[in-house]
Amino acid sequence: PPQEAPVCYEGSAGALGLKEDISVKLLKYASGQGTMDLTGKGIEAISCSGKSFTKSGQEISPDIKDCLPSLIKLKKVEYCSDQDEVAVTVADSKVPLPITAMLKRADCKTESEEMPAVKCTGSADPPQEAPVCYEGSAGALGLKEDISVKLLKYASGQGTMDLTGKGIEAISCSGKSFTKSGQEISPDIKDCLPSLIKLKKVEYCSDQDEVAVTVADSKVPLPITAMLKRADCKTESEEMPAVKCTGSADPPQEAPV
Repeated sequence: PPQEAPVCYEGSAGALGLKEDISVKLLKYASGQGTMDLTGKGIEAISCSGKSFTKSGQEISPDIKDCLPSLIKLKKVEYCSDQDEVAVTVADSKVPLPITAMLKRADCKTESEEMPAVKCTGSADPPQEAPVCYEGSAGALGLKEDISVKLLKYASGQGTMDLTGKGIEAISCSGKSFTKSGQEISPDIKDCLPSLIKLKKVEYCSDQDEVAVTVADSKVPLPITAMLKRADCKTESEEMPAVKCTGSADPPQEAPV
């Protein structure tokens, strides 16, 4: 790999609907040995910093067993010099097949860029105009959930809301009542959540005008917190785009198609 340091590579890969984001930072390298960071953003965050590695041919062998989550196994790391890319293959016990991410050369981020601070402060009431909508997503290392909250009405600590989600599990809770105390919003949505999903917490962060939603999924070892930012409310047709499948004629006769 290049001798200048640090050199960074980033990329993502997915299989069977699961997506993984991986970054490699080569801190130093000379004569077949070096030091690297290997990080992954996700439900099971990977954070391996300052780890030694050796290189033989394409293969890079990092000493990172002590910092990988128990569910993750690093299968292979290769430096592809003709492409100036790094191929990382990991196996996750939650995913039936190994995932290979091809990491492309990228500008190295500062520590603050890699680990942005999550803030939730302020306990004032949400905006009184209705409806008010918030959207966001959370997850990594393969599993991602897109979550939307629509506050339909609110006054004096009580209101009505929609909570929807797409990704790991479909969530569809419409017209549900909620109460608010301090930052905490407590919606009555037990009857509409999938059996695998538990709503851990909903908070309105008035200083940021954002909504923090934390859910737990039995498929995922850690709770996922999504920070939802204020967004334009979509119409029903925008939220549920029509899917058309019409016609019963034969497919084209030329082959392959």
